[in-house]
Amino acid sequence: MWKIEPQAATMERKAWLGLQQDAVNAILQHAAPGCGIVKDEKGKPHLSPPTADISISHSGHLAAVYVSEAGPCGIDLELVGEKVLRIERKFCSEAESENLDRVAHREALHLIWGAKEALYKLYGRKEVDFRTQLFIEPFEPAASGHLFGHTLLPGLEARFRLGYLIRDGYCLVWTEV
Repeated sequence: MWKIEPQAATMERKAWLGLQQDAVNAILQHAAPGCGIVKDEKGKPHLSPPTADISISHSGHLAAVYVSEAGPCGIDLELVGEKVLRIERKFCSEAESENLDRVAHREALHLIWGAKEALYKLYGRKEVDFRTQLFIEPFEPAASGHLFGHTLLPGLEARFRLGYLIRDGYCLVWTEV
């Protein structure tokens, strides 16, 4: 991960996106020296030259890049906030909502959202219904750990192990390949 340091409190969106891209490029130079990023027709990033798979995420003042030589990967970084509480019904199945830890509800929701985003990025195609095609097994939220997810997608019906870390107001989730 890389911290993005804004120069002014009120930056224009275009300048802010430029800082995010600079952070991604800085991480990339450490993780995959000499490579650039190209996007396919679905918007999924790829390394150029294609030496490994890549997934990118940014939120708030942080950016994260996952480079995997073992195969497709996915990563999601989210600033922990209240929005996830308002959109729970858009991404959680009924079973997932029923199994949520009521004490750490917001953190558990961020982990489910992040895990589904990471699986979505691993899949690399559009038209995914997070409620009916991506599922997260019941888990006990902690500051860091693992959870399991299932995909019921065309060409990808599988179970995945995902790692996670909640720290400094951020939730980071990645697929383990």
